[in-house]
Amino acid sequence: MAGMIPLPYSTFDWQGDLPLSYHRKDLVIYEMHLRGFTKHGSSNTEHPGTYIGAVSKLDYLKELGVNCVELMPCQEFNELEYFSSSSKMNFWGYSTINFFSPMTRYSSGGTNNCGHDAINEFKTFVREAHKRGIEVIMDVVFNHTAEGNENGPILSFRGIDNSTYYMLAPKGEFYNYSGCGNTFNCNHPVVREFIVDCLSLMLQILGNRNAC
Repeated sequence: MAGMIPLPYSTFDWQGDLPLSYHRKDLVIYEMHLRGFTKHGSSNTEHPGTYIGAVSKLDYLKELGVNCVELMPCQEFNELEYFSSSSKMNFWGYSTINFFSPMTRYSSGGTNNCGHDAINEFKTFVREAHKRGIEVIMDVVFNHTAEGNENGPILSFRGIDNSTYYMLAPKGEFYNYSGCGNTFNCNHPVVREFIVDCLSLMLQILGNRNAC
């Protein structure tokens, strides 16, 4: 299971940045897969498929009239979830493993440096977007996790407290209301607290920005 230790917030220079706080009705939203946005060679970026690569294309979005980027899942997920199938890789990121970590493989340094580079590059993306008048919001996934159904891998919650974190049928099988093998038990107070803690940390990583 991937994880990271956040850097002290004082080590990142926000350069006086503040949230833009647009009204929702005024948003012109561009939905972005952070890796896919610059992964292809035609993007001509120095660091394709990364937070920094996306920064280099923010002026392009501004020219389009975009004032808000909605990031598809950027929390740590299992890229090899579908490795046994013809698709080989989970590209989209909708099966989260670590809800408290920006995706380390979207960093220009990859998984090096315990994920610290990912945190700082994620912050850099937000800061540079704000400089161009572009707000950043995040798509987060809390209706299911990467652990799949009752036959799936034990990655975290199943081994900690299966019946608290997942909605279980009388015989112990997982209710699959999400269509992804399991359903996160968001009605449970422990799980609700977990979700709030996660969102609070993401806001801190973004410097108390509008992350959700």
